[in-house]
Amino acid sequence: MRHRTCGPGASWCARTDEVFGVEDMHLLDVTRDPDVGGEQGLVVLDVESDADLTGCPDCGVVAVGHGRHVQVLHDAPCFGTPVRARWRKRIWRCPEPSCRRGIWS
Repeated sequence: MRHRTCGPGASWCARTDEVFGVEDMHLLDVTRDPDVGGEQGLVVLDVESDADLTGCPDCGVVAVGHGRHVQVLHDAPCFGTPVRARWRKRIWRCPEPSCRRGIWS
């Protein structure tokens, strides 16, 4: 995708979020791999979940972002073309020392 941002400082474009159709999921980039997926090639969507504020499910303390993990979703054809979504899944950490939760996604 040549122009993937919608404004100064944006890492994703809100207008393209409708392509994925999931609330709080942002489409970051679209590429095509002509060597995979047959005649049409494979379309690869890079998406990430929003970095909203969240609390620890065990103790309720405001969680701290702990990076992201890429989860690959296969077999999502669109208009007869093979599609692979790479989801940059948010990882959270509980900063409360007495909480047993630790890290989750």
